[in-house]
Amino acid sequence: MKRHILLVGMPGSGKTTKARQLAVERGVSCYEVDEMLELKWGRSIAEFVEGNGWEKFREEEFSMVKSIVNEPVGIISAGAGFFTTDEKVEFSLNHFEVLYLEVSIDELFNRLSTQEERAKRPLLSEGDLRFKLEALLAERERFYSFGSITK
Repeated sequence: MKRHILLVGMPGSGKTTKARQLAVERGVSCYEVDEMLELKWGRSIAEFVEGNGWEKFREEEFSMVKSIVNEPVGIISAGAGFFTTDEKVEFSLNHFEVLYLEVSIDELFNRLSTQEERAKRPLLSEGDLRFKLEALLAERERFYSFGSITK
């Protein structure tokens, strides 16, 4: 493997699980950005967002992803909202191989419908889950489509 692989996709698409699996298969490091940030802060993403807001979270997330460029080649799993700005897409395509984990809304709904799963994801913790997933996908699909599609 010559370049890092960045997995992108919707919440619940399996980025973390797939990153760990690919890292083991290829004998490389796995960089789970949310876990790295929680370790750095000593608190959950939800707690950080509650105290600092989404904008600060996205800044910290981008900074963490940028720092991985200098680490040994591996598999990166960033949050579902990471790959959703022109700046981050351009940076990612210049530094990583990007794979989009495409999963249907029905499957995402099934995976995320428990309170435990929703509580881990501040954007999805309240309200109509299916509606939120559909709205997020409509908003983010143009960015995700820059990655090579995998299922």
